[in-house]
Amino acid sequence: MGQAMCQINTAPGKFNLDTATRPIPQSQKTPGQFSPLAQKGVTIWVDSVDELIRALPFEVDADLDHLHALPEGNDLGELSQPVDPPHFPRDVGVRCELLRSMSTSASSTDHQDNYLCLSVDDIANPWSVSGVSNGHGPQGHLVSTLLVHELPGLLAQNPALHRDSNLALYQSFLSVGEMASSCQFIDASISGGTLSAVLLRDGYLHIAWIGDSKIVLGRLAAKEPGNSGAGAVNSQRQRGNVGVTSRAQVKGPAVAPSALPLLRAVELTSDHSVVESSADLGKDHLPTPRSRGLARAFGDSRLRVGGIEACKPDVRRLRIKPEDVFVVLGTSGLWQKLSPMEVVTVVGQNLHRMAADAADALVAEVERRSGNGTERSTASQDNSEGVTVIVMYLAGDRYVKDFDVRRARHLPEEHQEWKMQEALDIRGKCGCLSGSRG
Repeated sequence: MGQAMCQINTAPGKFNLDTATRPIPQSQKTPGQFSPLAQKGVTIWVDSVDELIRALPFEVDADLDHLHALPEGNDLGELSQPVDPPHFPRDVGVRCELLRSMSTSASSTDHQDNYLCLSVDDIANPWSVSGVSNGHGPQGHLVSTLLVHELPGLLAQNPALHRDSNLALYQSFLSVGEMASSCQFIDASISGGTLSAVLLRDGYLHIAWIGDSKIVLGRLAAKEPGNSGAGAVNSQRQRGNVGVTSRAQVKGPAVAPSALPLLRAVELTSDHSVVESSADLGKDHLPTPRSRGLARAFGDSRLRVGGIEACKPDVRRLRIKPEDVFVVLGTSGLWQKLSPMEVVTVVGQNLHRMAADAADALVAEVERRSGNGTERSTASQDNSEGVTVIVMYLAGDRYVKDFDVRRARHLPEEHQEWKMQEALDIRGKCGCLSGSRG
């Protein structure tokens, strides 16, 4: 890659949410200055630990020698099989925006979702972390912004990051929760949020979550699934009605259904939510927005039902297998419209394209299902509904045939010249198609 890339990079010092809520006049802007609420997401892509330290949203005043440690196995002392890290422009796709069907006048950032994507392509010790957050309440957008801006630095400062990644995630979630509750610019008694994150390192996925933002793994199915299980597993061939709209919006070479891999969905998280009654279940047994109550969330205790007051994350670890193809992270705006298997189906239909196209296809399907008057009325009472999706391929070299780095919208726009050169380099090395969409 050859250079650090950071979508969001503040001046040294802690994130000031009070300043962030006020746009910076164009005449007063200086290089590197930004209003965090004027755009969504924290995106960092670097080649080394030194570049990571410079690219983090906040200046880190701590001993970071542990980041330079070479891998010696996982936290159980086991040496895992080497796994090539995802190629950030090709194998990561992000969409975070207001659903167009919900509002015709609001800004695309006028919702309460946010996200983070961090990738360290260090040749000796590559790792990455991705996360999605959804805010609730009048200041929910501030909560989600704080969560995604603070988590990368907290992880980087944790000495257990490469020694016990699960512990590092757990402790960082606790710390960012304390920051959200004590921030002087947020009234945590009336607002809160959710956060789900996955850390990819040394052949393992480390997952942590609080709330109902879900993480799902797309895994190759051993054989054509039968009808047992009432829809627990379905292939793309059995769900040809899903993703029709997305194929119209994501142009590229068509793929015959028989060429698509058979996939099944593996849910890596369990919702910290409670469905109030079975009568509130919508089509395909998906809970409606009004039927959800959060059992765990950052901030507002009124968001939590069932008597669980502690804001503690669940954490798990999963060894990546050869049949594991991709991971999808999404806020509730995705999962209220699509089941995990439907999400895996849509991504599977676009697996020959880059991950950004698969993310586009998911949002297009959510838009299609949200385009009726009843849904619009419900969302307008919930501070404009957003949808955030991160698609991360684990085997992009094996499947992607249609790649154009110019469609990697999660990369900063100021690097357009680099994008063009990278597109030519990758086409020459791996034979991927680089033609842009017409």
